[in-house]
Amino acid sequence: MAEKLTLEVAVPERQLVNEEVDEVQAPAATGYLGVLPNHAPLMTQLQVGVLSFKAAGKTRAMAVEGGVMEVLPDYVRVLADGAQWGEEVDVEQETQVRDEAQKRLRDRPEGVDFDGDSLAIARAQARLEAHSRTT
Repeated sequence: MAEKLTLEVAVPERQLVNEEVDEVQAPAATGYLGVLPNHAPLMTQLQVGVLSFKAAGKTRAMAVEGGVMEVLPDYVRVLADGAQWGEEVDVEQETQVRDEAQKRLRDRPEGVDFDGDSLAIARAQARLEAHSRTT
């Protein structure tokens, strides 16, 4: 029986994580999914949200922008479309992006991109949440 999980997180540009962890929480397509050692194998799509993990008593968090996750009893592999560590988030910028997109959706100007603005809000919220979990 595995006591730890090897977590690997990669984006197209680089690998972000490759370490042993105690647990993982990820934004699966149907809601947040918690993974502990000896979890049943599965594959799932990821949605925009916060991926967090605990290792050596410390919790780390990053915003992810979708992708896929493979879970094995002793291994979790995340191939994210994009990701950003919580400590790298520019809170002012993300707050501005979120607020401007929310205003456009509220005011409904001609030609508003509802899907694009909704995605911008979700991404900004995920980044802000990842930042709040690291400070």
